[in-house]
Amino acid sequence: MLGLDVNKDRTWISQRLNNVLSLNSMVAARIRELALKTEGVIKLTSGEPNFQTPNHIVDAAKRALDEGDIFYTPTSGIPEFRRAIAEKVAREHGVEVDSDNNILATPGAIEGIFLAIMGAVNPGDEVLIPDPCYVVYPSCIQFAGGSPIPIPLSADDDFRLNPVELEQRITPSSRMIVLNSPSNPTGMIITDHDLKAIAEIAEKHDLLVLTDEAYEKIVYDGVKHKSILSISGMKERTILIGSFSKTYAMTGWRIGYLVGPETLVPALKKIQSVIVLCTNGIVQKAAVAALAGPQNCVTEMVDEYDRRRRFIVQRLNDIAGFSCPTPKGAFYVFPDVTELKVGSLKLAEFLLRKAKVAVYPGIAYGQPGEHNIRLSYAASLSDIKTALDRIETALEHNTLD
Repeated sequence: MLGLDVNKDRTWISQRLNNVLSLNSMVAARIRELALKTEGVIKLTSGEPNFQTPNHIVDAAKRALDEGDIFYTPTSGIPEFRRAIAEKVAREHGVEVDSDNNILATPGAIEGIFLAIMGAVNPGDEVLIPDPCYVVYPSCIQFAGGSPIPIPLSADDDFRLNPVELEQRITPSSRMIVLNSPSNPTGMIITDHDLKAIAEIAEKHDLLVLTDEAYEKIVYDGVKHKSILSISGMKERTILIGSFSKTYAMTGWRIGYLVGPETLVPALKKIQSVIVLCTNGIVQKAAVAALAGPQNCVTEMVDEYDRRRRFIVQRLNDIAGFSCPTPKGAFYVFPDVTELKVGSLKLAEFLLRKAKVAVYPGIAYGQPGEHNIRLSYAASLSDIKTALDRIETALEHNTLD
């Protein structure tokens, strides 16, 4: 022992980290922790497909291992992965991008979001975000020293991101707009009309747009996904975040990508080089196979999600106190529970204790979600049916006081 006078109460947590321990993330963490401690819980919390990764993708990873692809890769990603993403962007969005200067392979979409915000947002900058929204956005913005500026979404307007409301909140400090379509947690899809209006606003006020398109393939009722990147003039001010996790049931593989302006991507590459150095090459080979291989696996998964979607919406609307709109994308429902006259966190805790069903309280996604809960239908239909029966029984036989 050196005999140092150490204050035992001293904290080693940086002020930067204290700034991002938001109510949103703490609420979600509380439900996760309680669910882990409760036996027999059905989890309708996870945004994780209950499908196995398709065989042709798994086989590609096995081949890469057999061929000895176990070494470091370029920080921006292996050339064949970046070419595959460039071809995808050209094919699906009609935009030509340079695989060397516009694309980064990332270990999941979340790291891409973090890179984009850390690389583009200065301390004091304002970033406009939908509210409710995915909990990662405000945390990343605060980590960068920026201020998240919520654009309240209303269930009365199908949680539409209204361009007029967006523009009203722009100030001289505004730097970036964050879009998420299809949306987590609401399942909302931004219409072509609104996308064009948002693009005009971004150009008018010289703002970057970060578009999170992790759920791009999970859409229903004949809806077609459209990216703001595809709108003329947006290539040089749009950062597109993509993921293989939801489309190909590859959550644990941790593979995503970022497409952005060549004035920005090289700088983001520098950040990535000191965080992870590079993205797993074996997984990149698997992702190339995912894009090049048969896509019927995606169609089959979406068809099954659609079946679950229709069931969960109808069943929730049959339960007293629930009003559930039909989402157009992703695999979440965000029912209104105002009639139950209890806050979303208290309701989530009640359902965990009395029904042994884990759901996320809407307040975890922002203040407008206080009278909603989020349920994932990425679980099996059998689990969904059992969970909803439990919820109905718990509400019928217990008080919420």
